[in-house]
Amino acid sequence: MGRYYNGDVEGKFWFAVQPSDIHEQFGAKKQDPAFIDYVIENGPKVLEGLEALEMRLGQYLEIAHQFFENTEFYTRESFQDFAKTFGMSCKSIDVVNNVIREYADWTKGIEVLEYFNKTDASELYISAEL
Repeated sequence: MGRYYNGDVEGKFWFAVQPSDIHEQFGAKKQDPAFIDYVIENGPKVLEGLEALEMRLGQYLEIAHQFFENTEFYTRESFQDFAKTFGMSCKSIDVVNNVIREYADWTKGIEVLEYFNKTDASELYISAEL
C-alpha cells in the first residue's frame, strides 16, 4: 500500500505525509504525461457505447465501413464524394469530420468487444499515448 516514485531514483512517499509534487522543491519541473492508463470492464458499457455510436452514425456507418475497408489514404473530400454515391449528402466538412471521428471511435469499440469475446477476461488494460 502507498504511493511510489520511480526513475533514476526510486522510493515510496511517506503515507499521508508527502504529496506527489515534493520533488519540485529540489528543482524538479513537471513533465507532460505521455500516457493515460485505462481499465475497461467487460460489461454493458461496451455495448452501450457501440450502440450509441451506431445510432448517431445511422446510415453513415455502413458507408464509412465500406469506404475505409478499401481505402488506406483518404481526404475528407474523397469521403464526401463516396458518401454522395450512396445518396448521402455530407453538407459540410464538419459533418464529414464528425462521421470520420465517430467511425474511428466505433472501430476501437469493436476492438474492445472482440477482445472480450475472444478471452474470458473481466478487464482490458490500455495505455494510451497522449
